[in-house]
Amino acid sequence: MVERSDLRGVFQAGAGPAAAATFPANLPLAAALFTAMLQLTLVCERWPPAGLGRLSSGSAALALTWAIGAGAYLLLVDHDAVPAAERAAEGLRGPGGPVAAADFGSALAAVGVWQGVFFIALRGRPVNALARRAPRLLVGNVLVIVPGAVTYLVFRELAGWRPSAPPAAA
Repeated sequence: MVERSDLRGVFQAGAGPAAAATFPANLPLAAALFTAMLQLTLVCERWPPAGLGRLSSGSAALALTWAIGAGAYLLLVDHDAVPAAERAAEGLRGPGGPVAAADFGSALAAVGVWQGVFFIALRGRPVNALARRAPRLLVGNVLVIVPGAVTYLVFRELAGWRPSAPPAAA
């Protein structure tokens, strides 16, 4: 999705200039997949795949995570912030979305922090006090996405941090 298929470039850190570039070009996609999996498993309580049985639900969760994460990447990410010569040398082709790749990954790191705060550190509180699933899932999703976006905007716009700084702080 980021460049071309190259197993050597994926599994060897120093594969050389002939290998496909995997770092940092793949980080926005990886962040989207990781955030989608946390959102599905923690915030959305493994719903809807949880009712499919043990193996089927895991496969469904993986497929759903890839659909959401890859879809967000393809719709939103733009690699034009990478200099044209560097993009051409790496064979990097961006999907042409409205958000710079570094900003996309940075914003997802901020969402990941709130996922961890509310659904790991606080074990779902205060959301788990809601008895009905639909309101609980809605509140849980709003509770991590909105503060994540606000956190990113505060760091990026008000504090003037570069896109690599908020993930480091997170």
